[in-house]
Amino acid sequence: PHATLDIFYKIPEGTFEDLEIGKNPDVHRDITETAKRITYIKEAAKRMKHLGVNFVGSASKKIIIKALAEAEVLVYPCSTITYTEGFSISVMEGASSGCAPVICGEDCLGELYNGVVSMVPSPMAKIENQKLFIDLVVKTLNDSVYKDEINKKARAFALEHSWDKICKILENKITSHSKYKNKKD
Repeated sequence: PHATLDIFYKIPEGTFEDLEIGKNPDVHRDITETAKRITYIKEAAKRMKHLGVNFVGSASKKIIIKALAEAEVLVYPCSTITYTEGFSISVMEGASSGCAPVICGEDCLGELYNGVVSMVPSPMAKIENQKLFIDLVVKTLNDSVYKDEINKKARAFALEHSWDKICKILENKITSHSKYKNKKD
């Protein structure tokens, strides 16, 4: 509808461009898959620029904060080109900023964010999941009641999982371990 898409994702430059995809048996299949994804993303971003798709690449924290403050939806399909940390700080930042996340339950995201944000099942490679994902993004953009409900749950979740709260939990677990009991700083 009224949407533009800014992609903040760092793609390694020069690493895979010269790789002849699938022609070298000495190259591990994960490297070949990564090269294919990088090539596809770069070509697709160029083809879709006229549709409001902007490939930003890596950006400073200040730029990300500004983008999240201006955005309505954080679209996070989690079909990454390299391995991820699984938790997704990006989704948590979207949740805390009022930018309604729409995600795929890849890695451990399904377990972490289930019932909190708009989510489609894994894997994103399935056509039916891709269609559902697009439908959820459009619904979130067009249905303000739905978006507000997601934002309310997501914000509460983000506040429950702030760095201060998580660090306190970890500190309590460490200090309650018998090896550390009764020890002073």
